[in-house]
Amino acid sequence: MTAICEQHLSTLKKLIKYLNYDANNWTKIMDANPTLNLPKIDIVGIDNIEIIYLLRENEIVGSMCVKYLGQDLCEIVGDIDDIDQFVDTVDKLIKNIEV
Repeated sequence: MTAICEQHLSTLKKLIKYLNYDANNWTKIMDANPTLNLPKIDIVGIDNIEIIYLLRENEIVGSMCVKYLGQDLCEIVGDIDDIDQFVDTVDKLIKNIEV
């Protein structure tokens, strides 16, 4: 797994905002793009923190800890397999979505 870096944050923050808008949004993306073999996402929330697990075939392929600091502010740390590919794919999928 590769650690999340500064260069990944812009896209990941947009993804998190998109997921917070509607928890079913990721499922909609997966259903619309079955050939991309996207990981499933499970989210566990505790107070102002969310832990997001990325799962493929019941194995964790990534995780992110999101700490909400205020309106539109959050801190993200974690590790994801093939993070550059994941971020590029997510960026393409949600590029035209306003969140």
